[in-house]
Amino acid sequence: MYEHMEISSLEIILSRKAMRSIRITIKGPDAQVHVSAPFWVSEREIRSFIQGKWDWIMENRAKVMERSQASLKKREYVTGEKHLLFGEFYEMQVIENSMGPAIQLKENQILLFVRPGSSAEKRGSIVDEWYRKLLQKEIEELVYKWSLRLHEPNVKWSIRKMKTRWGSCSPSKRSMLFNLDLARMPLSCVEYVVVHEFTHLKERYHNDHFKSLMSQHLPEWPKLKKYLNNFAQKNMVP
Repeated sequence: MYEHMEISSLEIILSRKAMRSIRITIKGPDAQVHVSAPFWVSEREIRSFIQGKWDWIMENRAKVMERSQASLKKREYVTGEKHLLFGEFYEMQVIENSMGPAIQLKENQILLFVRPGSSAEKRGSIVDEWYRKLLQKEIEELVYKWSLRLHEPNVKWSIRKMKTRWGSCSPSKRSMLFNLDLARMPLSCVEYVVVHEFTHLKERYHNDHFKSLMSQHLPEWPKLKKYLNNFAQKNMVP
């Protein structure tokens, strides 16, 4: 029998077994975290164990995803390809029709409806626009949340494809940019980038004061930063 847990926006599948200790495994192309634990161990102890292994979990999820997904710049947008959406893999199904472009998310599949003969570039632009709308909704909620929490109102922001950065901030203009590829990352990573850019409104440079503020706002930020950097090294255009 399986249970579902969530830690830092990451879904974890827990199973109870006749065993002596807790074991963590990473499975499948979507790098799903599975935890097996003895019947007598409490949920609190399991959560504490997982948090103690968080660096290992994030590093190994990144490795599994790297093996499962070809470079982002080589996407062909064809049936059978695996695509990331907020840290989870979905299999793409391309369906040709005469009704024009559309995308639907159905269980573990992305259904991409296109006109017959549409090019990979055209299919890619449809997917990017879909990513943009989904990411915009998430960032809008996060910006609202952190603008209240950090007392930083009247912030402007937009989404753009960027080659080397996950986000950027112009404190003088009170404006932020977020990389479209964040739509592929776990929501915990998206939140990290939002908090990172908000913190630049209080401290322009990545100095000790900046790091101290980040630790106050989001204690797990070093782990999320490491996860994003590992992914970027393998998949973002240099």
